[in-house]
This record gives sequence, C-alpha cells and structure tokens, in this order.
Amino acid sequence: MGGFAIRFKHDPQAPEHEQGFMSRGDAASETPAPDKSGIFRPTVTAAKGGAANDELVERVLSNAKPSHLGHHSASAFYQNAKALRGDIWVLDGPQLQYARDHDIIKVLPCISDTQLSEKGTGDPITTVLSVLQLSWFVAQLLFRWATRLPVTLLEISTFAFVVFSFITYVADWSKPQNPKSPVYVDVNEDKVVTEDDIRALARIGPEAIFFERGVLWIGGDLVHNQEKKSQEVAICIGILTSFVFSGIHLFAWNFYFPTPLEKWIWRGVCVTLSWGSIPAGLIMIFITRLKRWQFQGSGKPSPRFVGYLVYSLESFAGLTCLAAWLARYVIVAEAVRSLWYLPGEAFKVTPLGNFPHFG
Repeated sequence: MGGFAIRFKHDPQAPEHEQGFMSRGDAASETPAPDKSGIFRPTVTAAKGGAANDELVERVLSNAKPSHLGHHSASAFYQNAKALRGDIWVLDGPQLQYARDHDIIKVLPCISDTQLSEKGTGDPITTVLSVLQLSWFVAQLLFRWATRLPVTLLEISTFAFVVFSFITYVADWSKPQNPKSPVYVDVNEDKVVTEDDIRALARIGPEAIFFERGVLWIGGDLVHNQEKKSQEVAICIGILTSFVFSGIHLFAWNFYFPTPLEKWIWRGVCVTLSWGSIPAGLIMIFITRLKRWQFQGSGKPSPRFVGYLVYSLESFAGLTCLAAWLARYVIVAEAVRSLWYLPGEAFKVTPLGNFPHFG
C-alpha cells in the first residue's frame, strides 16, 4: 500500500466498553499472540477508530438517500463508505483536503522529495533498458519505411503502444514506482468523527471504472475529484488518446492486406475509432454535467425525467464502449492474421537489426 493514510491512535488504557476491534491497519495483518487459554483474540483500540468507525459507516449506509450520493453511483458511494471502516483510512486528494478543512487531521501530510523517492521500489536499470529497446524498435520501423520495405500491421499496432509507452515513461520518470509503504498522518485527538464526515468523505471520494475499490489502497482505475471539473479534463485526455492511438493505425491505409475487403474493414474501423471518439467523449462530458446538475446545493433531487435521461445516455455510452472494445479486437485479429500472407520483402532484415537488442 502506498499513498497517504490517516491513522487513528490506539489507547490501550481505555476501558473495554470504549474500545473497538482493530479491523484495518498494519496490526491487522500481524498474527496476535494467544492468551492463557490458548485462544487468539483480536487487538483492541480506542473508540476513535476500529468498531466505532464501523458503526458510523453502517449507520450512514443504512440511512443513505439519493440526495446523499451527489452524482456518484450507489455502488461508488458504498465502496467509499466501506473504505472508512477500521483504524486506517487511505484517502485521495479531495478527501484529504476535507479531512484538513474539518479538523480530522491537524496538518496536511508533508514529505520531502528524498523521502518520496525512497518509497519507490522500481528498478531504474529496467526502465532504461526498456526505453532503449523501444527506441531501437522505432528506429528500425522508420528505416523500413524510408527504404520502402514492407511494414506489417502488427508493427504498426506495436508502434501505437510504443508511442504511449514513451509518454508514460516521460511523465512518470521522476515519480516513485510501486511504493509499498504509506505515509501515516495521525488523526486529531480533539476531533470526533461524525456521520456527516463519513457521508461527505464517501460523496467526494473517487469512483472506480473497472474494479471494485480496495479498502487499503487507491486503485489506478479510479476517477478522482468528481465534484469539480477535473472529470471533464480526464475525458478530454481520453478523447485525445483514442484519437491519436487509432489514428496511428491509419498509417497502414495502403499496406498489404490478404484481401481488399479486409483492407476496407481496417480503414473503417480505424476511422470510426479515431473520429468517433470525439462525439462519444462529448456525450460523456454532457452526462457528467447533467449528473452534477441532478442534485443542487439544496440537496433536493431534480425532476425524475433527468434521471431517466442520464440512465439512457449512460446505457448508450456503455454500448459505445463495448463496440469500441470489439473494434480493438478486430484490429488485433487482422494484425495477427496478416502475418500468414506477408510478401517476401517483409522478411528482409535492416542494418539496424544487427544492433544489440532484446527480441
């Protein structure tokens, strides 16, 4: 687990009726020692945390109303609330800011660049070798293109991934890779967490796209800060990514294909994926704004027809995503199938093939 975590302090001197079970945190992963009777019993902590938080979460979920969700789905609200059980809270940026603004923590976490880099477990040698291998692939591809040697559809598909791999390496070069330990921030001892705090943190928390949110980590598929405009920015980045990724495949417009029909299928799929991402993204932005408008500052729900409209548009967007995934598989299948029908010149090795490389 990496990131920042709020930790509820333990008070072993607290009376038993004021204590709760430690259901989250580092101590939960340790095997407790048996008592005199040989029975393993759970570790206990102060009421601020542990079972006290569990009880708050259960009350919030049992009394949840549509007006509490904001533009979250019920599933996202439920997952965010469940992540607030126990003694350790792993929060994202907006949730941390809420915790500071409402005195759940006294200060925002502060960590130096040196401490941050020490938490990374990535291997810089592997990263450098990967970049060199990708560079060799791009150089060889450009050389084949310049010398009029055939380029396969599979190489074009690989090149599209290489482009975004370079972008990813550049963007994450200075960031710690795969951190295993979090930065703990102790809770404010004078603050008593309330149902309103749990409800607000669940409302402004992230929403998972593919997988259910984990309790003690922030997944890479989560959309953050949905109460503000960053979701539209993320959608715009997705539009640009899809447009560029699919557009790269259009370089194979006049490449060799086993049949003319397959050439036209390839062209149609690539054009649809690249240019079709624009109206699909605009629909997603419209859905986001519509969901944000559903619940106004008063907390009163908007007219029912708005909910039906959102549901209809989300269903259409889901079908569009499914069609896009199927189209991706068509591209992969055609790239692999074409390997059985390559012209003889496609097997010629360029001078760059003698350079040291992997594969």
